[in-house]
Amino acid sequence: CGARLITKLGPFEGKEQPVPGIGEKRLRECRWDKSTSITIPSDWLSGVYLGRLTTLPSSKDEPCWQSYIVFIVTDDRKADILFQCSDNTWQAYNKWPDDYSLYTDPKGNQGPWSDVSFDRPYAKYAQIYENPQSVGSGEWLCFEFPAAYWLEKEGYDVTYCSNADMITPDHGLKCKAFISIGHDEYWDIRQHDSVAKMR
Repeated sequence: CGARLITKLGPFEGKEQPVPGIGEKRLRECRWDKSTSITIPSDWLSGVYLGRLTTLPSSKDEPCWQSYIVFIVTDDRKADILFQCSDNTWQAYNKWPDDYSLYTDPKGNQGPWSDVSFDRPYAKYAQIYENPQSVGSGEWLCFEFPAAYWLEKEGYDVTYCSNADMITPDHGLKCKAFISIGHDEYWDIRQHDSVAKMR
């Protein structure tokens, strides 16, 4: 399926965390208590990682719930291809906790009156179609995973980065090619300038 198990953590004691109030510019930002943390070992390859959260039912009649946490591991090595994940766009379209994306403000779409935070889970992607696997994974499984799977299956030398990584001016200069994949429509001008330097 294009993935492999890297590690297992837990079990951990879970607790209900509060839904954050509505801040300035409709910002919904979680300040939750930490359940655990992980230090990324130096031998983990650059890539997009999915942490799968799974509840442990207390009885056979109780359902099991699952969600993802998506994160990108980067490196500075020289590679043939730099694959930029479109995580700015994932968050722009993220409606968590109910209807709080950049596209749902009563004043209109994508205006200076609305902010979104990376400090919140990804809701199920349902802009164009229903995709249950997107709970917690942003748009990675919807739009970007198929290309990454194909590149790696075909043996291409690929390293990965987030939109924010490309703010660093020299981030991609060691790579021969840059790929902006999927639904990558939210860029900082510094990202644009960094990519322009790669030409």
